[in-house]
Amino acid sequence: MFVSALAQYQSRTDNISLNARFRWEYVVGSELFIVVTTNGRTTLNEGFPTVENASFVVKVTRLMRCSSDASDACHVREAEHAAFT
Repeated sequence: MFVSALAQYQSRTDNISLNARFRWEYVVGSELFIVVTTNGRTTLNEGFPTVENASFVVKVTRLMRCSSDASDACHVREAEHAAFT
């Protein structure tokens, strides 16, 4: 599990940007990402910053292993499937 955050301030334009990312590898090779990003203008004399743009993104990756038999079917191993549900 990994969490990171970044905050940037541009004094010339009074712009503040925030980015936070959560990453969890729930099974080896399979991950969940959650990213929150905001961008806005600061009005420090007037209270809280004004949010001009915001996003919330969720991404899930899943590692699938392909067998080398004649069927060439890709499958998820039972142990991995049980850990995911």
